[in-house]
Amino acid sequence: MGVCYGQNTVPNLAILRNYVNIDDDSTLPTSCSCDGIVKIIDPYGDHITGCKRDGLAIGIHNCVRNTVAYFLRSLGLQVRIEPTNLFGANTNLRPDLLISNPPGAGRQIILDIACTGIHGQSRRHDDDPDNPLNVRFEAKMTKYHNIAEEHGFLFIPAIFSYAGQVHEKFYDFISQQIKLKMQFQDPEVPFKEIKKVITFWVRQLSAIMNKVASRNILRGANK
Repeated sequence: MGVCYGQNTVPNLAILRNYVNIDDDSTLPTSCSCDGIVKIIDPYGDHITGCKRDGLAIGIHNCVRNTVAYFLRSLGLQVRIEPTNLFGANTNLRPDLLISNPPGAGRQIILDIACTGIHGQSRRHDDDPDNPLNVRFEAKMTKYHNIAEEHGFLFIPAIFSYAGQVHEKFYDFISQQIKLKMQFQDPEVPFKEIKKVITFWVRQLSAIMNKVASRNILRGANK
C-alpha cells in the first residue's frame, strides 16, 4: 500500500466559484511568484491551496500539525509541539512534534509534517499519484534522519497531500499506535474494530484539510 486515501478531496475553485462573488474572470490570479520564480498558474486550479503567500501554506501545515498532536495525545502519548534544542545549540532545526513516551520505552520519536499537492512537477505521469509524497518523504529524511540518529531519536516523516492522502510510513506508525491502545484495553479486540478507528482518523484528517484548503481557495478568489 503506497498511501491511504481519505474520503474527502480538496475542492477546485471551479466548483466553489458559484458560491463566491467572481463575476469577472480577469480579476483572478494567473501567475504567482510565491517561491521566488514567476510562474503561470491555473486560476481555477489548486495552486492557491498551498500557496506560500499570505500564510496560506503555513496555515494548512499548522492545522495538520495540531490535529496530529491532538490525536496522538488522545492515544495517551506525550507530545511536544515544535520542541527546541533537540540537536544542540549549533543548529536551527526544529521539527514539528516530539513523542517523549513511545510505547515499550523505546527511543523518543520525532515527527515532521509536510503537506503537498499531487499535480506538481514531481508527478511524472497520471498513474503515479504517490510520487509527490515520496519526494517530500525523501527530502525530510535527508534533512532530519542522520542528525536524529546521532542524538538517539527515531525520525518519522509525516507526509500528507491536499487531497487527503497519507504516506504509508506514517500511516503504518499511526495504525500501530491505535492497535496498541485498543489491545491494551481489550487484548481480544477484533482487527476489523481497529481498522474502523484507523479509517475514522484518516477521514477526519482529510476533512480538516478539506476545510482549511477551501478557506484558502476562497481567500485567493476574493483578493
